[in-house]
Amino acid sequence: MHIVHFMSQVRLEVGGPARVLLDLCAALADAGNRVTLATVDDADVPSAPNKSRAGGSFNVVKLPGPLHENGRLSLGALRRMDGLLRETDVLHIHEVWSVGSVEIAAIARARGVPYVLTAHGTLAPWAIQQKWLKKSFFLMLFGRFLLGGAAAVHFGSRGELLRAGPLLFGAPSAVVPFVFDLSPYFAPAPPGVVEEALPELSDPRPKVLFMGRVVATKGVELLLRAASRARRSGSSFLLIIAGPGKPEYIASLRALAARLAVEDMVIFTGMVRGELKAGLFQRCDLFCLPTEHESFGVVILEAMASGLPVITTPDVPLWRELEPGALTILERSVPAWADAMASLLADAPRRRRLGERGRDCVQKYMDARRVAAGYQAMYEGARRKARR
Repeated sequence: MHIVHFMSQVRLEVGGPARVLLDLCAALADAGNRVTLATVDDADVPSAPNKSRAGGSFNVVKLPGPLHENGRLSLGALRRMDGLLRETDVLHIHEVWSVGSVEIAAIARARGVPYVLTAHGTLAPWAIQQKWLKKSFFLMLFGRFLLGGAAAVHFGSRGELLRAGPLLFGAPSAVVPFVFDLSPYFAPAPPGVVEEALPELSDPRPKVLFMGRVVATKGVELLLRAASRARRSGSSFLLIIAGPGKPEYIASLRALAARLAVEDMVIFTGMVRGELKAGLFQRCDLFCLPTEHESFGVVILEAMASGLPVITTPDVPLWRELEPGALTILERSVPAWADAMASLLADAPRRRRLGERGRDCVQKYMDARRVAAGYQAMYEGARRKARR
């Protein structure tokens, strides 16, 4: 099967969808499919096609720029997509709030090519509220055409689907877990990689890790206040904030840490990737993500695969898919988070049990063959509908 994926910008620093897309393309190629990724910005796309052992392939097509306002594509990009869609079985679009997605969906419909649309959390109520007026206008103009015309609107979890509510405009839905490669987190990181890059982690205190984009909705401020409360109760640890953020927001967090008298407990690492990222998970004792909104929760599974006990919020839709007790779910309350962090850091056997349980759970949940088969079935269903 030839599957064409579209995402206008493939940049890992923007968030999880780019990572999910790259790993999905590789997994589909490993299953014997011909996979093409079309993008205007290929900053974090592999530089060479990846031929798979199963006879499939993963190729990248860089579409001509520029990328215009509201995601509109250039005439050259649209012509290139038209050429691609003349010889494809299924189109998979990975952006909802983009005029470029509407343009490509129109080409697919004209060519009789069915398309799947992945929401990546952007149909959740919280996401709709961001730039609400602009998104309402978009839905009024394009919602029924883009969403209602899809062979399937794909969600990574049942929780994400439930949040979408009536925004599918009658389109069928499909729930298949996102695909991504967890092997770097199950395997031990090379010795010394963390110490060389982050020598301050030689500090003997227990280590609490946050990893993700450092933005207000991720809850870093709550973690700083919880660290302050935990310190006043006698708990001592390092809080590691790993991920990219705007300099002015990082500066405000540093100032808050100083006001709370926890600046000596907090380390900001910036963006981490590759072996350093995997090693950082493995060097820490507890993972915390007090987020207000998450499209799926890739970083949760990375932490669990690394054997870390995890505390997060009910706003991570993924948690309902996992076994009870695989992770700790808390509402966003400073006292609750301070108490939970201090309690777990004081109990190494409990942390070890939770880490082992979470790791086993992830291995079952992310079974590569089962997940890949789910995507294959979704695409086959889209093709059958197109033939009717």
